[in-house]
Amino acid sequence: MSGEENIRLQKFLAQAGIASRRHAETMIVEGRVEVDGVVVTELGTRIDPRTSRVKVNGRAVGKTSERVTVILNKPAGVLSTMKDPEGRRTVRDIVESEPFRMVPIGRLDFASEGALLLTTDGELAHHLMHPSYKAPKVYVVKVGGQPSDAKLDQLRKGVRLEDGRTRPAVIDVVKQDETHTWLEFVLTEGKNRQIRRMCDAIGHRAFRVYRTEFAGVSVDGLRPGQFRYLTAAELARLYETVSLSEIVPPLSARAIELGGKPEGAAERRKGILPGESRSEHRMETKPRAGGGRPNTRRKARAQPKDEAAKPGRSSKGRAPPRSKGGPKPTETGPRKPVGVKPSDYRKQRGPGSR
Repeated sequence: MSGEENIRLQKFLAQAGIASRRHAETMIVEGRVEVDGVVVTELGTRIDPRTSRVKVNGRAVGKTSERVTVILNKPAGVLSTMKDPEGRRTVRDIVESEPFRMVPIGRLDFASEGALLLTTDGELAHHLMHPSYKAPKVYVVKVGGQPSDAKLDQLRKGVRLEDGRTRPAVIDVVKQDETHTWLEFVLTEGKNRQIRRMCDAIGHRAFRVYRTEFAGVSVDGLRPGQFRYLTAAELARLYETVSLSEIVPPLSARAIELGGKPEGAAERRKGILPGESRSEHRMETKPRAGGGRPNTRRKARAQPKDEAAKPGRSSKGRAPPRSKGGPKPTETGPRKPVGVKPSDYRKQRGPGSR
């Protein structure tokens, strides 16, 4: 068998959608991968994808039949992982209805929102996350106060963080008022909580981070919690961005079936974004049959038709209206006449009246 027919084990795992190539290498070194019943820990191992039997954590792995990619509008409060030991909500909970084992490409931190790509193509995921390909990510960020031009220039040139200096970035002011400023960031790297740490480094806390695009794929038309399959044109541009234009997959049957329509339950966003009207932000609701607003009033309990009306009550269970100018009926006697002195009124009612 020629060596050209064999591929590296980590590449096979990536193509099977098990993990990115980098994560697959870690799994191999940790001894979690078997090939034909033998644990493999050497990264240079090659296998025949047609005949080799591969297991990860004791479970058999087969090469995926379709390579698919979706764009998700991740809500705040959702983890960008497929499993959480603490039982918190993850992106897997949103896409679990789909017939593919997709993994997220990179991460958005727990409190951040917006564009997140998920795919079954580990090779694509590896290239998009690798810093050498400089896949652009666009964010709108709400920070406290009004950063000076000098501080914005620091962000543009790069600031020093605990894990190294950030790359030069494109930073523009989108909107500003007395208490907050909206900035647009364009980054070509993905350090952990990078934008929040960059803003902390210049003394302006990031209160909201929303990613609008990832590698040219936008979340326009998606509410939080919704996702859609990429179009053929988007797939071609995405693979070309990371020099994989020769292996662009065809559209899956599922993508053709949905025709680019959003899937998933729409959720309400945290607030209005710059350039967005309040009506655009308001979550769409299902119209009521027959039109009009839904009746939220509590319905009155119906009475049996043969039930006699109680004394002093109408047939509908309500007290009858008083006639204008008439006294209000009470259990203790007639109402005190208007214009009569208290002493005269007591005389009329007899001794002992108060």
